[in-house]
Amino acid sequence: MRYIHQNPLKAGLCKEIDDYRYSSYSDYTLGKSDFVDIDYALSMIDKNTFVAFNSDIVNDKHLDCENEGYRINDTDAAKIIESISNCANTAEIQSLEVKQRDRLMKALRAKGLSIRQISRLTGISIAIVRRP
Repeated sequence: MRYIHQNPLKAGLCKEIDDYRYSSYSDYTLGKSDFVDIDYALSMIDKNTFVAFNSDIVNDKHLDCENEGYRINDTDAAKIIESISNCANTAEIQSLEVKQRDRLMKALRAKGLSIRQISRLTGISIAIVRRP
């Protein structure tokens, strides 16, 4: 519940948890609600403890994903492949010895390129790129 109630605060939508008008937080602190079932939570924790618990700012990473949705475009990915592989073209990459090729695939994934993107840009099969 703290994670949910602190989301608007972390997103910069408000300065205090109870300032966000679309939150159920005030239902719990007022002890009444026509919309939210507050009884279950308040049967386990009293109102004062609830307020203190939700006011405690923590930096836990629950569902927070940094850089979520950010993808490297193919132009930048091609530059990364070229700089890491030192190969002039995809034919050279495909002719690398297996251990060297596998190290390259791992390095490219570590740089943030997707498996499909690496496969598409190098001509190496998805199954090979996916290997650990």
